[in-house]
Amino acid sequence: MLPLVLFALVALLGMAALTLDVGMMEWAKQRAQNSVDAAALAGGQKLANGSEASDAALSVAAANSVGGGPLEGIGIIVSPGRSITVEGHVNATLSFAPVVGFAPRSDEGAVNTLSVPASATVTQQNVCSLPPGSAAVPFGIVGDDPASTDPAVAFVSALLSGAKVLSPGAAQPVSSQVNLNLRVWDSTGRLVQAGSFVPLLLSSVGTSYFDSIKMTTDQPLSFSQILPNAGLPYDNVAFTRLYLAARLSPSNTAYSHLYATYDPWLAAGGRALADNRPVDHVLIVPIVAQSVKNQLAPVKILAFAAFWVDQPVLSGASSTIAVGRFIGLNIPGGSGGVCSGIGTETPRLST
Repeated sequence: MLPLVLFALVALLGMAALTLDVGMMEWAKQRAQNSVDAAALAGGQKLANGSEASDAALSVAAANSVGGGPLEGIGIIVSPGRSITVEGHVNATLSFAPVVGFAPRSDEGAVNTLSVPASATVTQQNVCSLPPGSAAVPFGIVGDDPASTDPAVAFVSALLSGAKVLSPGAAQPVSSQVNLNLRVWDSTGRLVQAGSFVPLLLSSVGTSYFDSIKMTTDQPLSFSQILPNAGLPYDNVAFTRLYLAARLSPSNTAYSHLYATYDPWLAAGGRALADNRPVDHVLIVPIVAQSVKNQLAPVKILAFAAFWVDQPVLSGASSTIAVGRFIGLNIPGGSGGVCSGIGTETPRLST
């Protein structure tokens, strides 16, 4: 029996040692992955500037390279404004493997260790698609005219070109108060009133342009989608103001009316009520490119912006339908999607 017991004991001890080695490798993998994840997320907050992103990632990676089982062989690849990848490895110390002749060496030359690699990539994810029931409105702000003297157009053009960069997840106002000036045509299609906002038909058949102002949209919207121009005559500017005012009315149950002004909404973190109704003063505005400048032609969605309505304009300036400001890009009702242009800039981690 003694030889059998000794044989079984050797086998049991070997299994225990093998389990220890596997555990060390798993522990090394976890440390390596945690380290590259943290480094990539740190760099992901600085993607607007490639060198800053690389420095931030390297700083965090270096901080995770102190002590036992450090992250080694650190490599960082940055695509400014788009993504950052961090790679590295942690050396797992082996106990049983060297006894049976398996004694690998790491890239750093440590004896009786196995290098366990890990990689993490962070990309900037923009919210550029909206599901049915979102607070989108049929005003498409022209975003491909950097020469425009209109402050609203100049602002979004600067965002789209990269001349202006927003902080990821920012909730503070990102523009001074601007007018929403609606572009209008006469019955022949001649432009009679210039403006930064193009009236769009973004709801399905049976829902009017005006209903889609005061209610939520009943169709999904997404990046690169082509929308027809509503081609509103000049007389309808006044009706647009009235329907926008109807949206802000407490009797409109499609929206949350908890926040009547900007500061309480901001203090609450830019959230609607628990029932997830959109906030009445927040407009989700398609940013569009014109196929033909100033003409009654279809437009393409470049992205979406959030606009806070300070007040609708019921009289005064002929084409101004509301005044407000672009706010941080926390878009109510938005769903994720990687695209070009602006949106809710959030780091998205993949390993």
